[in-house]
Amino acid sequence: MAKMKQPTLVAHRGHAEHCPENSKSAFLDAIQIGASAIEFDIQLTQDKHPIVLHDETLERTTNLSGSVFDHKLSDLKSCSAHEPKRFHDQFYFEPLLSVEELGEIMQHHPDCEVFAEIKPESIARFDLKTVVDGTLKALNKLSKQTIIISMDADAVRYAKSVSDFRCGWVMHRWQPLGH
Repeated sequence: MAKMKQPTLVAHRGHAEHCPENSKSAFLDAIQIGASAIEFDIQLTQDKHPIVLHDETLERTTNLSGSVFDHKLSDLKSCSAHEPKRFHDQFYFEPLLSVEELGEIMQHHPDCEVFAEIKPESIARFDLKTVVDGTLKALNKLSKQTIIISMDADAVRYAKSVSDFRCGWVMHRWQPLGH
């Protein structure tokens, strides 16, 4: 009897049910409980540093307000990404991670794949090349374990054309060809 291949368990924004999404705690917890891959979101700061954040705005996941695009990375290093409405102070002071910092963490987990999702808001605010190039540079040491993904097909094409990263297109709806 052939051995059945186990599905890949991808922890979307880490173990976000029990920890603040896109946080160091969420990623490490997901790996500890058996995730074979993590997924995280990427936005750019005002000074064009890629950070691990889903929303363009900061209110839902941090103790700051406004757009991430209006804050420099140095300003964001003092905020807490503890999802205050959901977790109150349980995870206070959970740091907001730069993509480079998450890359350093994931180097210690080489068997865990990394799905890095480039968000369309940052592409619209800056430009595709700036966002993709910054992301690729920040994740350079993880190129073998990282898959660059985005809902922006042009971002995926560009990333594929300038790097050795595996790439994937995230789709809202999918219909098989011929249907």
